[in-house]
Amino acid sequence: MAINATLALLLRLTSSGTPLSDYWTGVGCATILAVRHFNARDGAVVPALQELSSPLQLRELVLNTDSVQSGGIAAYRSALEAVVHGIIGPSRSAVSSPTAQLGGLDKIPQLSHWSSSPSLSDKGIYSHFGRTYPSDALSGELIMQTVSSFGWKKVGCIYVNDLFAQGLVSVMNSWSIT
Repeated sequence: MAINATLALLLRLTSSGTPLSDYWTGVGCATILAVRHFNARDGAVVPALQELSSPLQLRELVLNTDSVQSGGIAAYRSALEAVVHGIIGPSRSAVSSPTAQLGGLDKIPQLSHWSSSPSLSDKGIYSHFGRTYPSDALSGELIMQTVSSFGWKKVGCIYVNDLFAQGLVSVMNSWSIT
């Protein structure tokens, strides 16, 4: 007897209404393909899926975040209306932050494949959030260790001033102070 669960895929399909590159289309396609491989127990990419004996079957609900916080919240609300059991995405930290906070309140697990902001590790705020991509706490420290190994005393950052970049810059700044 199969057990069915609905999984919302909060994907970056457009940015401010403009279609994205083939790269981002590929990320969305890979996410959908992963769900379908899971259901078929197709081991073409992940051989362990062939050995999976769980009766769980996933139904994907594809929703567009439009790469912005308001789009992520709208997609989250649509997922809630559809009564999902879990969420994959969003990819950007700036979009994951509000959806992960809502997911914690609603007790809906969320797994992001790209959100790296260190603040998303705060389980007091983002209790049901997880990620497969490392936190910028790690990459920021590695960047600063590399800078130090070159003997550099100053480094500049050019970045988009959003939640994602603020996290990385904060880690780099904290490391440099110590």
